[in-house]
Amino acid sequence: MIILILYFGGLEIVKKLELLRCIERLAAIIHDEAIVNSFSEKTAMELRNELDELSERYISVYCNAGNA
Repeated sequence: MIILILYFGGLEIVKKLELLRCIERLAAIIHDEAIVNSFSEKTAMELRNELDELSERYISVYCNAGNA
């Protein structure tokens, strides 16, 4: 069964799910005011920038793939 999943693009699906999980976890941190307040402004900005980059990567790879 695993061989079939990998053969039919399973690795790409795993990459996509991992990226979505990273975005979800980082977004949860950034939107938790209690957590963000414990960070320096620089750290909070770096986290927001990282979330933006991950989101842009997801959109460019998985949402615009059919437009290429």
